[in-house]
Amino acid sequence: MSRRRLIIFAKAPLPGQAKTRLCPPLRPEEAARLAESFLLDEVETFNQLEEVQVTVAYAPARGYEVFRRLLGDAFLPWLSPQSGGDLGERLLAAFRGACPAWWPVVVIGSDSPDLPPSLIERAFEALEADEADVVLGPTVDGGYYLIGMRQPHPHLFQDIPWSTDRVLETTLERLEERGLTGLTLPLWEDVDTIEDLERLRERLMDAPPLVAPRTRAVLRQLV
Repeated sequence: MSRRRLIIFAKAPLPGQAKTRLCPPLRPEEAARLAESFLLDEVETFNQLEEVQVTVAYAPARGYEVFRRLLGDAFLPWLSPQSGGDLGERLLAAFRGACPAWWPVVVIGSDSPDLPPSLIERAFEALEADEADVVLGPTVDGGYYLIGMRQPHPHLFQDIPWSTDRVLETTLERLEERGLTGLTLPLWEDVDTIEDLERLRERLMDAPPLVAPRTRAVLRQLV
């Protein structure tokens, strides 16, 4: 059995709580439908990766029934609530909970429904081959869409300016301070703003039809 674990961080796709930066112009109900389609597309896509166990770390804790409905009872063993305060504490808790029983561990968000599986594979391969202590997938806004490691490194999650354009930069500085090696994957986009959403729509127009089918369907309805 493979020990690779992919953890998807997800917020319950409820109106008024999910993808709020898309409102307006979207209505809260539309933004929630998009968030739901993003998550389902990611789970379906990455469940097809060989020797990778996909799990969903969800928030808030009371959102369990929402995710149970979306993902089905068969996925229940791979659902777990996020624990901790800020994003850094929750990410660190996820790695501590998964390692060392699972190795290596990669965490992504649920905001990139067209994220290529090849990038996930590359992250796992780099960690298994000892090419790097930490793998990061940078986003255009200065954050990261992916972080992977073989063991928890708490200093990578402490005093990080989350939700700013210095997240990746600060994380790379922490790597250097501790003498850790890092590998940076190709740039990708997550969807936070309406401009991000329009770029996603454009990418999907050029992508194969099986990429993010649920997201495509919702986008067509929004048009």
